[in-house]
Amino acid sequence: MGAKKLLAVTLVFSIAATGIPLSGIGVDVQAANNDSAIFKGEEWFDQNDVFQINREDAHASFIGFDNIESAKKPELRKKHETSPYYQSLNGTWKFEWVKSPHERNMEFYKDSYDTSSWKNIKVPANWQTENYDSPKYTDTRLPWEGVEDPRANYGLPADSPRGIAPTIYNPVGSYKRTFKTPADWDGKEVFVSFQGVESAFYVWVNGKNVGYSEDSYTPAEFDISKYLKPAGEDNTISVQVYRWSDGSYLEDQDFIRLSGIFRDVFLFAKNKEASLFDFAYTTDLDENYKDATFNFEVTLRGYNGKAADGYKVESILYDKSGNEIFKKELGDFTFKTEDDNRYFQAVSSYSQQVTAPALWSAENPELYELLIVLKNANGDIVETAGTHVGFREIEIVRKGTNKSQIIVNGAPIMIKGVNRHETSLEGGRTVTEESMVQDILLMKQYNINSVRNSHYPNDAKWYDLCDEYGLYMIDEANIESHGLNDYIPQSDPQWIAACKDRMRSTIERSKNHASIMSWSLGNESYNGDTWAELGKLCKELDPTRFVHYEGWRDIDEVDVWSRMYRRVNNLGVDDKIKNPLGWWGEHGTKPAFQCEYAHAMGNGIGNLDEYWDVYEKYPNLQGGFIWDWVDQSLEIKTQADQILKDDGKNNLEVILKGELSDNGKEGKGLNGYAQVYNDKSLHLSGNTPLTLEAYVKPEGYKLRGSNDGSGQIDASAYNQTAPIITKGNDEWCNSESYGLRRLVDGENDVLEFYIRGGKYNDDWGVYEKAAAQIQTPDDWTDNWHHIAGTYDGTTLKLYLDGKEVASTTSEFGIVSGPNPVGIGADLTYDAQNPNVPATFKGIIDNVRIYNKALSLEELNNTGRKSDNNTLLWLDFNGTTEKTYAQDSYYSFGGDWQNIPEGNPNNKNFCANGLVSADRTVQPELEQVKYIYQNVGIEDAGILEGKVKISNKYLFTNLNKFEASWELIEDEKPIQSGIFTDTDMDIRPVQDSTEEVKTYGEKVITVPFKKPELKAGAEYFVNISFKLKEKASWAEKGHEVAHGQLAVPFDVPAVKTLNTASIENLDLSEDQDYTIIKGKNFTVTFDKTAGTIKDFTYKGKKLLESGPQPDFWRAPTDSDLGFYSASEYDTWRYAGADKAVSNVTTKKINNGMVEITVDSKLPTTTESSYHQKFIVYGTGDIKITSTLTPGAGLPEIPVIGNSLTLPKEFSNVTWYGKGPDENYIDRQSGYEIGIYKKDVDDFFIDYIKPQETGNRTDTRWVSMTNSEGTGLLAKTDVPMEFSALYYTAEELTNVMHSYMLGSKDKITLRLNQRQMGLGGDNSWGAKPLPSYLNPSDRTYEYTYTLKPVSTADAGTSMKESKIVLPDGNSQEQPELKKGDTVLYKNVYYSVLDPAKKTAIVTKGKDRKIKNAIIQPQITINGIKCKVIQIGNKAFNGYKNLTKVTIGKNVKTIGKQAFMGSSKLKNITLEKGAVLNTIKSGAFKNTSSKITVKAPGMNAKQRNTILKKMKKAGMGKKSVIK
Repeated sequence: MGAKKLLAVTLVFSIAATGIPLSGIGVDVQAANNDSAIFKGEEWFDQNDVFQINREDAHASFIGFDNIESAKKPELRKKHETSPYYQSLNGTWKFEWVKSPHERNMEFYKDSYDTSSWKNIKVPANWQTENYDSPKYTDTRLPWEGVEDPRANYGLPADSPRGIAPTIYNPVGSYKRTFKTPADWDGKEVFVSFQGVESAFYVWVNGKNVGYSEDSYTPAEFDISKYLKPAGEDNTISVQVYRWSDGSYLEDQDFIRLSGIFRDVFLFAKNKEASLFDFAYTTDLDENYKDATFNFEVTLRGYNGKAADGYKVESILYDKSGNEIFKKELGDFTFKTEDDNRYFQAVSSYSQQVTAPALWSAENPELYELLIVLKNANGDIVETAGTHVGFREIEIVRKGTNKSQIIVNGAPIMIKGVNRHETSLEGGRTVTEESMVQDILLMKQYNINSVRNSHYPNDAKWYDLCDEYGLYMIDEANIESHGLNDYIPQSDPQWIAACKDRMRSTIERSKNHASIMSWSLGNESYNGDTWAELGKLCKELDPTRFVHYEGWRDIDEVDVWSRMYRRVNNLGVDDKIKNPLGWWGEHGTKPAFQCEYAHAMGNGIGNLDEYWDVYEKYPNLQGGFIWDWVDQSLEIKTQADQILKDDGKNNLEVILKGELSDNGKEGKGLNGYAQVYNDKSLHLSGNTPLTLEAYVKPEGYKLRGSNDGSGQIDASAYNQTAPIITKGNDEWCNSESYGLRRLVDGENDVLEFYIRGGKYNDDWGVYEKAAAQIQTPDDWTDNWHHIAGTYDGTTLKLYLDGKEVASTTSEFGIVSGPNPVGIGADLTYDAQNPNVPATFKGIIDNVRIYNKALSLEELNNTGRKSDNNTLLWLDFNGTTEKTYAQDSYYSFGGDWQNIPEGNPNNKNFCANGLVSADRTVQPELEQVKYIYQNVGIEDAGILEGKVKISNKYLFTNLNKFEASWELIEDEKPIQSGIFTDTDMDIRPVQDSTEEVKTYGEKVITVPFKKPELKAGAEYFVNISFKLKEKASWAEKGHEVAHGQLAVPFDVPAVKTLNTASIENLDLSEDQDYTIIKGKNFTVTFDKTAGTIKDFTYKGKKLLESGPQPDFWRAPTDSDLGFYSASEYDTWRYAGADKAVSNVTTKKINNGMVEITVDSKLPTTTESSYHQKFIVYGTGDIKITSTLTPGAGLPEIPVIGNSLTLPKEFSNVTWYGKGPDENYIDRQSGYEIGIYKKDVDDFFIDYIKPQETGNRTDTRWVSMTNSEGTGLLAKTDVPMEFSALYYTAEELTNVMHSYMLGSKDKITLRLNQRQMGLGGDNSWGAKPLPSYLNPSDRTYEYTYTLKPVSTADAGTSMKESKIVLPDGNSQEQPELKKGDTVLYKNVYYSVLDPAKKTAIVTKGKDRKIKNAIIQPQITINGIKCKVIQIGNKAFNGYKNLTKVTIGKNVKTIGKQAFMGSSKLKNITLEKGAVLNTIKSGAFKNTSSKITVKAPGMNAKQRNTILKKMKKAGMGKKSVIK
């Protein structure tokens, strides 16, 4: 990291240095005098309707100059420091930080106060990033909850709408510095401007109180003229900032909680007699959106106590080349006294017609420059200012109908947006302009056209940049009361006043920005009268933009119907709750979009295609804003861990959190808590015996002294639940496993040993608990106790101090789960739950865990030693230090303090970005770019070269881009070309003549010539659109859109390899191993393990261990959101723990040996697993795996195999989708091709490690070393794969990537199918059903391993085409036309032996209810693609209700389903084409058939449905 500045010593140690205990908000903070009554009446504390004192009115953001050029040119206008009327106060200030308002410095602002001993702090900066205090992260919980309830302390009920600031822990920062004013400022009015201070602050100048302000994210300006000393003399400015104030109840956004002066501070001077105070413009386009009316208003203010005379304002509009468009002069200003004669004010305005201005849009951000010149009566320039001007108009049309739309310059916008927090790794919410530009460039390059400032006004520079580069913006007021939105602000007049102030400040500052299309009233603050008041205020101040507020979207004052995280999993259901987007599309009366959707936490953004199918189906659904743009994080130094010694049989890693006390039971003891590595050995389940044991000395509250600040002893802080040894907890979806603890629940106070299992309570989200309990004894605290619990598979016993004190029996066993064992703390990981984890106060010693039930005699045996049943043995007598190679890491909630008692924490829920915190693009952004691209590319008859191109741009013809094509044969382009401008003359949306405007569309011809077809080859047409010229946001040649279409040529089949050509094999075996030797290779098969033990090629070991069934993936953040690690736990070790029941070896012929393995998997209900290995004399090993899940099991995360390779085989080449990771519900934006990467590149460093690196649609993958030697895996049916240096188990068990082990092996996963990512939300939504792997069916897939001597892709491609005999016959199998086979009640016949195609001829009989048409079928030992359903195949099958049609079926024959009158459901497999549906195919079937086509977009589905209806399907039929 070089010299980069990081948060020093992980923040924790800087906090400790200030006196805050590492365990959180501890006794020395609470010991402060917390008589909160002393603060009553103070503005920051309890005055909800007092949000400013002496603050200036809000106005447009600008700096005045003294000359024309500086104000006219935007590049000069940004150089504020060149203005003689501007002086920055950024830089070094003196700083003092205290923990609570009780300790605040009440003298520091005085001129006589000496601050020389204070430390320095940088301004602007959050003080937490400058090594003071600690960041906090909560989603909705107020960050001080758990420490105190300020309203209760104040004597208010829990539902009070009153907001009271915390005082026990509420740090206060005092800032002070000196400054001098320039000589020419004497006689001027001087103001100080704070652009952003969180959350409330007071200002003094030269010891005099100036004012006060709340609202952290809009400027606060104060007139300090009367407090200043003469020019050249030192002035002092003092600022006192409260981390939290009563205004913080309106700032409960989902972000890392920081504080301090985090934006610019500066002085500015104004002419006393008259000066520019504010100005505003609007543009009104005519009905043809050609000519415009420019409306301008300017406000002058004077401060010398009398009305000014003779002042004039010139305004000149220039185009981007500097040419003058018009010049207007305003004079005769009438000044009126305002604000108790503090100033005089005058307002004047005009309207000017402008002919055919260049219009501003995100596509073409055409800007003009407006120069404003204030002159005095003599004509002298007094002040100049300038602003961008964008001619554009935002409207809502067809209001009250389901075709209502937001239009920009006459064109209906599709919002392809993201939410964005202001955040940086080093600066927190102090964000540089360079970072802003980086964000915008990436957004534009990835086809994002809109941004929502979530959830507060941004730095003023952001708005200029969005104007310049072109982004549509929703600007949002700094109002979110999420944690208490049932009570605040609601309809309370005090809060309404505060909210209106925030809304007004938002609008007035930023009203002159063309990029802003909407004002948002706030976020997630529910309902009440506040929102109608704010909506009215918006219309009063600015009727040119629409009003947004998701929380109370149905009121008249809100113009759009905005939603969050509405799913698309119940399409076709006419129900506003179950299918809100579809319902609104049919019945809505306002334009609609999702202000948040597709929660991008971790590895996510699944099923984005399905969202956009719905958005594009209905005119009034206009897209949405993905949550969100960038991970929130702070980069901090990596600290060494202190590792405790475990003398158990597995020597587990145990990390000490806290310290070791010298006052242990025997030597040292644990004072704090410890985290045990989440090892499989502690993952106990069923009736596995168990013992938990420890010595404890609980700390009594009486020894802690006063802890609530009142001087009284508060026993409740110490009479609470205290974990001793626990795995899981009692909260929603986290009840699991076992524990030994003190439990305090209301009046129930017990010691207990418990297990969880049995029935699951859906209402409470917990498993049953069986517990042996006793009431907590009176002598529990301040004494040593020996406590233990045992479970023998039936009976639970609790022992205390050498005696059995309680017992119970359980009819159920232990339910296993994902959480680690905690010693002295609940270490359950749940990012949705911010509750403060329970911890043990006192000393713990001699911790033991056994996988047997110890007897009382054994427990009382003080000479007992660790044995083979000992899973954990901790004596706490010392630690060793574990250091990490990585110097720093990206932190999140919980990283800044050890378990913070009294400190809510939502872990990594702050990291939801499409880009990482350092702006590294995450792979999901590639999918977003594809879905957001403004060019549609669809098959319109690709065999004839026909492709339909759709132009989704609002204002740009597609011939503005360079469009090209390639015809690909396997890995190589064999033909290519450039489309002409005439080819691509496709109009934008704006030029549509329909009332509801549509995309421009055109069917073009890709002029390829049919090549000489190569046996087994695949053919694709790739189309690309690129920039012809450099843009402000990308270089020439940047790709804006692409598409890939498969060309279904009838390719000749590859002949099966003749067995006579295969080299002979030597076979030998004994009881344990089968050894097969061929030319240059040896395969050793381990019969006990049921897999390959060793695969050697030319003396080089290719495998460390062979294919093992593997059904687990490291949970993604969205997985954790629906608690997959608990729900799917039965699959976690199912593969590793398989029990081999039978192994057979058979020599098929001299060149082929077959080994079959039957196994049982220890899932909750037993599953079966069968593998067949065929070893060929060619060196190939064909592996077929068949999983038959047990009844009633949950979905399966992954169906596949894991192989371990030596680390030297790190060069990965594959033929499939790439180059970036992709998944079954996030893969449409990735093209099939040849890609090469190193294993390192497969690991995406998500802020919390999780599933990563997957590639779908893979035909083959090779893993080679630097010499080209390695292993090829190939398959006839595309598979998925990943290659990582880490196992899924390792990724599951660490919190940060720096904790992962060394890269000493490669895990290659060859999967039939991994479930989708989902990501609709990260708090309960599973992937859509079509992307899950249900357990109610059998899964079978085949791949082949082959040693290779080269990494050459062409060689691997040729090798992948070889068809091996399957071993069913020693003779080469043959196909004849008409050969027939019955498979699962459907008959198939060979259609074309040469092409290996088949046709469905009929069902087994007319009684069948369900027909599944396979994509391919094996006939005479040869796999044939099923491409047709024959004429009359199911004619008259009156019991047939459901049909699944395989993806290779292209034709449905005449009358195929005629008369199947009960047929109601048809499913088309993903990838289905169905080019031809012949007459009468669906005649006289059910009147309404539901067709499911999960892999198709909306237009493809509609085309199929039309064909089906034309073939007789009922008119009421629908397709999903």
